[in-house]
Order: sequence, then C-alpha cells, then structure tokens
Amino acid sequence: MKKIVVLLLIGVVILSGSSISGFSISAKNREIHCKEFCVSFSTPSFKEVDNHTVVSISGVPSVLVKPSYYRIPMETKMMIFPFGTRIVSVECNTYGIHSERISKPLYVNPMPVIHGGSSHSYNHVEHPVSIDRWMDFDVGTGLIGQGERGVYLKINIYPIQYHPEENIIEWIDRVELKIDYTNVYPTPSYDEHYDLLILAPGEYLDALLPLVEHKNNRNVSTKLVILEDIYAGTYFPVKGRDNPEKIKYFIKEAIENWGITNVLLVGGSEQFPTRYTHVHVYYPPNPPDDESFVSDLYYADIYNETGGFSSWDTNNNDLFAEYQWGDSNLTDDLDLYPDVAVGRLACVNSEEVNAVVNKIINYEDNEAYKQDWFTNIILCGGDTAPNDDEDIDEGEYVNEAIASIMDGFTPIKIWASNGKLWRVSNID
Repeated sequence: MKKIVVLLLIGVVILSGSSISGFSISAKNREIHCKEFCVSFSTPSFKEVDNHTVVSISGVPSVLVKPSYYRIPMETKMMIFPFGTRIVSVECNTYGIHSERISKPLYVNPMPVIHGGSSHSYNHVEHPVSIDRWMDFDVGTGLIGQGERGVYLKINIYPIQYHPEENIIEWIDRVELKIDYTNVYPTPSYDEHYDLLILAPGEYLDALLPLVEHKNNRNVSTKLVILEDIYAGTYFPVKGRDNPEKIKYFIKEAIENWGITNVLLVGGSEQFPTRYTHVHVYYPPNPPDDESFVSDLYYADIYNETGGFSSWDTNNNDLFAEYQWGDSNLTDDLDLYPDVAVGRLACVNSEEVNAVVNKIINYEDNEAYKQDWFTNIILCGGDTAPNDDEDIDEGEYVNEAIASIMDGFTPIKIWASNGKLWRVSNID
C-alpha cells in the first residue's frame, strides 16, 4: 500500500495576543486539540468528449472549475471553530494510490468570456495548470449565526492528480485528515453594549431618532453615531487612509468595545461613502477591460484570516478588492466572511429617511411578517448573458439555488422560460 503524507503548518492566530481592546484572553484551554476524519473515494470514470478526457468520481459532485486549470473532481469540507481558535497544522495522509495512462488530454477549464465577445477565442488555453497536491485549505473569520463569530476552515481535497507530460492520471482510495488547533477564547468585557449600530451623516440625525427610540423600546439596544463624530475621533481614535477606511476601523472598534453585531448604514453614495471593488480582465487580442463595482461587504468583512484588520488592499496599491483574471499577484487576499450584519438605507435626503423610518416602525408594530404573503419569495430570472453561444438561462439556475435553501418559503418564478418574464414593464 502506498502512502503519502502532506503536513502543512500555518501561523494563523485569531486574537492570540495577551489582550485586545474589549477582550481579555487567558491561558486557559491553550492546549492543543485534534480533529480527525477520513474521506473515501470510488474508482474514477473516464469519458472522451471533443478530443479531451472528462473524469468524474461517483459521490463527488464538485469539480475544480478555476480558469486555465485541468478540470478534476474536488471534495470540499467546511469546519467551524470558536472565535479565538488558532489552527496549528493540517496533516493529510493519502492511501491507495493508483495510476492510469489516458489516450486524450484532460479537459481544461476555459477562460471567462468578456461580455459581448465570442467564447470560441477562449476555448484554447496555451499553458494549462495541473494541481500538484492532494489538499489545500483557507482560514477565515466571520459570523457563524446568532450573532456569534467563529473561525472557518475550508479544506479542498483533490482525489485526482494529472501529469500532462506523460498523460497519466493518479487517484487515491481515501484520505485521512488531522487538524491540530488551540482554543484561546476571548472573554468580552464591555463598558457599553449595543445590539444595533446606526451610522449616518449628521443631516439625518433628527429623522433617525424615532427609529432609535423604536428599536430601544423593542429591547434592541441601539446606538446612533454620525459620520462627523467618526472623523473627529469623538468615540475612538481615528484610523484609516480615507473616509471609508475610517468608518471601517470605527466599526471594528465598536465590535471590540460595544459588542456590535448589526450595523445599519444610512445614505446614498454621495451622503455615505462607498468602497469600489476592481476586476481586471485582459485576454489578447481583446483590449483590457477594467470594471469597478460598489460593495458594502467591505464594511462587514472587518477581520482577515489572522484576526487583524482586513484592509481589502493586501498589495497596498490603493485599489481595493482587486481580482485579476490569470494574475494572482494583482489579486488582493480576502476571506470575504462578514463579521457583522450590514444593511444600507440608500436615502438621499431627510424626506426619504422619514419615509423609510415610518415604514420600518409600521412594519414591526403591525407584525406584517406574520401575514400569509410573507412566506412568498419572488424569483425573477432569465438569460443574464444573452450573447453567449450556449443560450443558458443563468439567472434561472441562480433562482433554483436560492429556492433550495429557503425552507418554508413558496417560490413564485417569473422566468423567461415560462413566459412570465419578457420585458421589464410587465413585472407588477
């Protein structure tokens, strides 16, 4: 029996210092703990499609679809640990290694198609990439439910390796994983504690006071802070290179000093700063395509994988949440797990704030969420990329995925395929 051992040591520490603002950490429970589990795999199946080999394994529904990589089956395991956990090591033992030569090269994932372009020019990948490991993993921090934060350990297992030079595929019968970790539970110690933090420009202060009173009367302890006080350092020392980062640092301080788990932003993009993400696409002979998108996840993803502040700019070039197709050097390293629940009322004046506040109060006072209509979910979808060669209704697939996780709700499908979605104006 062949056996390969892969041992990965990582220095991921979540709040592992002796103290941090708002938290006190003791040496209790710092001993190393261990989790072990085993995953078995069936013999792979091979099928030739368009001069390529497609490989699959029964019981492994996921595949590696990263562009320009050879497509192989992939098993993903997600583990959640308490906030304060330090992952010491991940050990991977593989058993029963087999090999077989295939007649045609393995299928390669194509490069993404720029909107409006033809997929034919992206089908050929000049230098395909082969996975040369049986396992890798990512660590992140974020909300795990009920207002609690935790540490996410995502493990990707690759039961197949492909050697393109010899056209040989290797696969394993099973893999055993061992995770060593320590628990350093931070004990919160707050001088003040709030359930909800509302952030808004000073011009909306009076319009938001009824909402603060309403929430406090419903036992949702609420704190209203205006942006001017954030920038002036009224509550916490000011940190950050620009206004969005100053606000994000303030939210971090509010988490650690006030126990905040919910944040409401009030104001449109001109009233309340937004953060733009950046996507770079360049596939010659087509010209470069750079896109920017607004994302309020920036204000929710406070901590990085080490428990430090997540700047969304790990390469320090003042371009945030960069994603470069085909060039990882220009891609910022983000874990993207929200550490607080964030929403925005994109109101552009006080009149709109008054209207929305009144609607929220009436909705909650009248318990509208107990009415029959509340369990209906409207799903609109169609072909979101009408210029693709395959005419796939991607929007409907997304709707199906949403419906599958919304237990207790009745889906009402307004789709192109069922004839209910055929122009924007027909949606009542």
